[in-house]
Amino acid sequence: MAKKKTLQTGTSRGQRIAIWTILILTVVSTAALYVGSLLANKNETADAKVQQDKIAKYQKAYKEYQDKVKTQAKELSAKYYDSFKEYEKYPSAFNASSVKELKTTDLKAGDGEEIGQEYAAYYIGWKPDGTVFDGSFEKGALKTPLTVSRNNQMIKGWSEGVKGMKVGGIRELIIPSDKAYGATGKNNETDKTKSIPANTPLKFIVMIIPKSEVKEIELPDYTKYLTD
Repeated sequence: MAKKKTLQTGTSRGQRIAIWTILILTVVSTAALYVGSLLANKNETADAKVQQDKIAKYQKAYKEYQDKVKTQAKELSAKYYDSFKEYEKYPSAFNASSVKELKTTDLKAGDGEEIGQEYAAYYIGWKPDGTVFDGSFEKGALKTPLTVSRNNQMIKGWSEGVKGMKVGGIRELIIPSDKAYGATGKNNETDKTKSIPANTPLKFIVMIIPKSEVKEIELPDYTKYLTD
């Protein structure tokens, strides 16, 4: 008697193994991606924390720098403000058309060393109408002194006008426009009162102080903090 053939349904053993292999590989791959994502996020978080720490260290260093600058300015102001304060309300307006050449007037003779290319000074500067455009006065005190070195680009009339001054000396400078900012003037976008129109003569009063008293305070280099 012939055997009855049975209908083959389902999958073969080899096919089932292949399917399970694919499923396992898919799960493993998905898990690997998930773990990789977690690790990447963890690394990004760690990197962000490192950067935040660096920024915080720089901010602290910059705050310490500002405090040192303010402390020094306050100490020097306490020493020199009384010697210079009368010039904050000094008669300041002058006739611009009459200024044809540099004019200097010693208001107080200095008794210290004669200045060279490097010196420190307090000053105040006016435009012809009496407007203060720059200076050392601020809220009843003196700001950080101006320190001049070989690298400073001072206007010609200033450089010529302070020649021969000695420490402790106070001098008035009246500077023609061609030895100030000339035909181009000087623009200040944030404060127009500090702008110098073209062809404007200027007046300054300058007091020389010992440069040795103005300690150099190093500004922290932010690139050093952010790249270390």
